[in-house]
Amino acid sequence: GRLVLDDPAPVPAWQSSGDPRGEITLRQLLQMSSGLDHTETAEEGGKTVFEADTNRMLFLDGAQDVAAYAEARPMEARPGEKFEYSTATSMILSDIITRTLTRSTDPQVRRDITLRFIRGRLLEPLGMDSTYPEFDPSGTFLGGSMIQATARDYAKFGEFLRHKGARKGAQHLPVSWVRFMTTSSENDPAYGGHIWLNKHRPESRNPVLFPDNGPDTIFAALGHLGQQIVV
Repeated sequence: GRLVLDDPAPVPAWQSSGDPRGEITLRQLLQMSSGLDHTETAEEGGKTVFEADTNRMLFLDGAQDVAAYAEARPMEARPGEKFEYSTATSMILSDIITRTLTRSTDPQVRRDITLRFIRGRLLEPLGMDSTYPEFDPSGTFLGGSMIQATARDYAKFGEFLRHKGARKGAQHLPVSWVRFMTTSSENDPAYGGHIWLNKHRPESRNPVLFPDNGPDTIFAALGHLGQQIVV
């Protein structure tokens, strides 16, 4: 109950009077519709590989504090107006999770408390014993890119969502949250709450899954180097 989907996202950098980013909700972040100017890959807008936000954030000038880099980007559209997949958006959500768990700015405290939360609420109940989240130097969980796991652990996560957040009869995640995840967002039918759906996209966008070759109940988590969890 400490975070509400349709409340403005609690990001301190956005709280100045008149800052349009202060209107961005958690729902819009989770559905990749924040309106922030994030360039995911070098192919977008003629950017070079060194100019794409994801690369700058992870490996160049943003690497010491990925959330600060992501949160400092300006708006390019009104909140909720357009869909744009963005690793930086996931980093903002990771920062929100951490700041909800602790007010400390000490990187080690941020890392330890977030890791304890991830392990206690997800990894240990699901038996994901070979999953290792990574953190940046400021203690922010790199939830948009760096979660190392075995194929068996990925399968456990997919099975967990297939059972709508339950494992061995215990409900670890509200069914309503899985329903939110697997319901189409307003700006892209093929994207739900931080997960891809097997549905047709608007004509100008390339298909991500295979909507003509499977039911629209299929959903998937897709990794940068070809990791796929398809349910």
